[in-house]
Amino acid sequence: MSARIDIIGAGAFGTALAITYAAAGHQVTLLARDDAAAMTRAGENTRRLPGFAFPPGLRVTDEAADLTADLALLALPTQSLGAFLAETPLGAQTLVSCAKGIDRATGLGPTALIARHTRARGTADRPKLCRRYRGGIAHRADAGLRR
Repeated sequence: MSARIDIIGAGAFGTALAITYAAAGHQVTLLARDDAAAMTRAGENTRRLPGFAFPPGLRVTDEAADLTADLALLALPTQSLGAFLAETPLGAQTLVSCAKGIDRATGLGPTALIARHTRARGTADRPKLCRRYRGGIAHRADAGLRR
């Protein structure tokens, strides 16, 4: 079953998640703070994850308005997550934190930051997601891409 997934953050980890989900047949939109046009032209993230081509079904954008899936994976550093959520309204019903750590300004972890700044129906963090879907797509993406 194909799903529509938004991935916010085009660092190495966000890009790896986007490639993994798109390769599995899902429609993925990857939000990049900068370099979206260059990534689209190159067909890969040459700056953060060179050598891994974007499969069909992966679209890169720099516009938050392009995020329309019900599921969004937040692959942003914890230190910038709260500010992003405060400034960017998201329509996704379920948000998954792919970050670790504690926000220095608030003392909150990623899931608590999501709860504070959004009205998402559900939240999950990466370790819980990987335990729940051990051996599945999320676990393989968390373990790293294999060439």
